[in-house]
Amino acid sequence: RLVLELDALRKEMESERQRQIATEEERTTTLNTRLIEEKKLESKLATVEHERQEAALTIAKLTSEKDDSSKEFDALASQLQNLTIELEQTKQSLVDNGTDSDSKLRTLETQLQETLAENAALSKQSQLLRPTTPLNKTISYGRSFSMGSLSQRSGAEDYFGRSESDFSDMSKVFSANEAVFVQKIKEHVDSLEHARDQLNHVYKQRFDAMLDERARREEQLESQHTTELEAARNKLRANYSQPLYNTGVKTSASNTPFDGHVDEFQMEDTRLVSEHAERLANRKSQVQHHHNLQFQALSEEYDKKIAELLGEKDMLDSDLSIGPERFEEMSEQIDR
Repeated sequence: RLVLELDALRKEMESERQRQIATEEERTTTLNTRLIEEKKLESKLATVEHERQEAALTIAKLTSEKDDSSKEFDALASQLQNLTIELEQTKQSLVDNGTDSDSKLRTLETQLQETLAENAALSKQSQLLRPTTPLNKTISYGRSFSMGSLSQRSGAEDYFGRSESDFSDMSKVFSANEAVFVQKIKEHVDSLEHARDQLNHVYKQRFDAMLDERARREEQLESQHTTELEAARNKLRANYSQPLYNTGVKTSASNTPFDGHVDEFQMEDTRLVSEHAERLANRKSQVQHHHNLQFQALSEEYDKKIAELLGEKDMLDSDLSIGPERFEEMSEQIDR
């Protein structure tokens, strides 16, 4: 009897070892699949990061060029305004005093020509930054103009009128540029939102797969527990239903199954059920612990990716083409 029990126990241990090997192989296959999925996700994230950096560099470059052009434009506008005031004062002095200031007018004309030449260069530079729009018209600052003598003061007034019109057109140029920057910012925000949605979708699939794997594993343990318990109880019944031998003499009472051993059988059966229930609880506890570790690691990884993605909105601070209210609105869109 002991030999039979040892053989049965040895077979049970061998079966348990084979099941452990199969479980380990299955776990290795699952882990390799997850590693491949993680590498694919990292590759996609690297592509998104590269595109984001390129867009950020483009926006920073355009912003820097716009700022430089704005400073030059303000300086030239101030210079032209001063020259205009000085010329008006000279004209009024000529009317009041009748003095000959032809030389001074020529000096002012020369200074104005230099200022307008610089404006022409600035206009050409701004044309390179502008998109092709109906407002994208060539602004000419090289118009031929001659102030003539003192008797041609009306020509000078026309000249300044045209200059003011040119500067009005320049404001349209910068308005068009600002529209381009706003569009770039919107595209960047849309790109971040798309990347966030894609990240949420990928990690939701991974979380769902993890929950499915846990449920499948627990179901497998339940099935395995039922099979093992049934086999053990059948073995116990077989042991208590076999004839008992005493000094090699077979008794008639020993042929009756469970005869005289009912209480002992029930105790052994209860102990067997309890042991298998405890074994099932331990296995489920191990599965739960492993699942918790995986869930925590995946949650931390997701939080890190989201934090990196949301941190990119700080790059919008350097853009001057949008107002504070619009910037706050875009930031809230990213946060959502």
